[in-house]
Parts: sequence; C-alpha cells; structure tokens
Amino acid sequence: MEDAYARSVSEVLDFFGVDSSKGLTDFQVSQHARLYGKNGTPFWKLVFKQFDDLLVKILIAAALVSFLLALINGETGLIAFLEPSVR
Repeated sequence: MEDAYARSVSEVLDFFGVDSSKGLTDFQVSQHARLYGKNGTPFWKLVFKQFDDLLVKILIAAALVSFLLALINGETGLIAFLEPSVR
C-alpha cells in the first residue's frame, strides 16, 4: 500500500490484516520484516553517518594536525589534548 498515509486507519489495518486491540502476530512481524525490511537504523550507523560529511572530516583532520603540532612543540599532558580540541 503506497498511499497508506491517505487512507483511514481501518483501511490500513484491514490491508495488513491487523487486529487493532492485539497488534501483529509473531508470524506477521517476521513476514513483514522479510517483505518490507526492518524498522530503524542501528545507533552505531547513525553515529558514523554524522562523520560522513566533508566539512566534518576537514575539521577532524585540522584537530589532529593541531594536536600533532602541539606534541612536536613539546606540550604534553592535558594541554596538548585540550587546546586542539577546542579550536
């Protein structure tokens, strides 16, 4: 059903064979997952997707270069890590 958003609740429930008081059976859940795919995206994929942007990659690279330069200049400990991370 491509236009489920434009249908009434009862039409959608009838189309999918769902009882509104009980929901889907376990068999229906597995069948629908096979036909339509599973819901949602895993959290770890959402986190890594945030880094799939050129500007973010440039900023991370700049922070790493700044961190390396701080280490080369002889800064150690917390300052070597904090200063590049807040720039």
